[in-house]
Amino acid sequence: MTPSFHGIRQTLLGGFLLTLLAFSGCSEPEPTLQVGDVGFQEDVLRGLSPDRRLDLSAITAFLLAVAHEEEGALDELGAPLVQRRAEDRIIDRLRDDVRLRAHDVEEDALMAFYQQTPEHELVVRHLLRMAERDLPESLRDPAREAAEEALARARAGEPFPELVAELSEEPGAAERGGLLTPGRRGTWVPEFWEAASRLEEGEVSEVVETQYGFHVLRLEERRQVPFEEARWTVAREAARLLPDEGEWDAFLTDLTEGIQVDMGSVEEWWEAPAEGADPILARWEGGELTARDLAAVLPSLTAGEWRSLDRGDPELRAEW
Repeated sequence: MTPSFHGIRQTLLGGFLLTLLAFSGCSEPEPTLQVGDVGFQEDVLRGLSPDRRLDLSAITAFLLAVAHEEEGALDELGAPLVQRRAEDRIIDRLRDDVRLRAHDVEEDALMAFYQQTPEHELVVRHLLRMAERDLPESLRDPAREAAEEALARARAGEPFPELVAELSEEPGAAERGGLLTPGRRGTWVPEFWEAASRLEEGEVSEVVETQYGFHVLRLEERRQVPFEEARWTVAREAARLLPDEGEWDAFLTDLTEGIQVDMGSVEEWWEAPAEGADPILARWEGGELTARDLAAVLPSLTAGEWRSLDRGDPELRAEW
């Protein structure tokens, strides 16, 4: 599923953008790097390579565009990156399936493999006493002690949602009784997941420390994830257990054998693209790649890919 930009927006602006703005040199000397109304002093940039500074500029420009809600900014700046990520995932899955087919691994074998160590979705309530890890112990101890008190009262039989309403410092926890959206591996920070996954239904955990503070967890329900939903993860794990016998390289050779690249058109378009022109850069049976197709991909390139393409090596560009 393509992630929602509006969901991402809150996360970005809630933390990283404020950090960037904090670096803005309001009363400092002229910044070394200026992106819109955000300036970065040299002491902040020290140690960053030119490529990293370029990345910082791009991220800052994107976040400022989102913060200012510029029309089309989300689609124009973010969509190519999301599309590239989606395509990378498809390629990764295809690579796994190519190896599985080469080793005659059928679906029933994958299903049996999954049943040995199935994935689970956990329904958890939790109580949080907030304390950042970099605070001195003397400032963290009260939060730890409050969490231990909550644990003792929970194990003495007090209703967990009522304890959450009284003691939890998580925003909105009281209304939810500490109930979280059901989570799977990777949903929560590792310490939280590991503690939750060890519990039996109805059991309350020991005090768990994470980057957010001290938690007490109660497992409400454990659900096995259906094989159909976990299939790609299972395929990846199974494929990694099989020997690499060059199946992917052979698959790519067969796939690209019929592609004909017009290097003259590629070089001409790359060096001096004509306005409005959309030359065909490559052809294969049943399809073609035009300059417009390639241009749609360019915003998602990494700095390293840009350097490779811009070095002027025709063979490298053709291969890419």
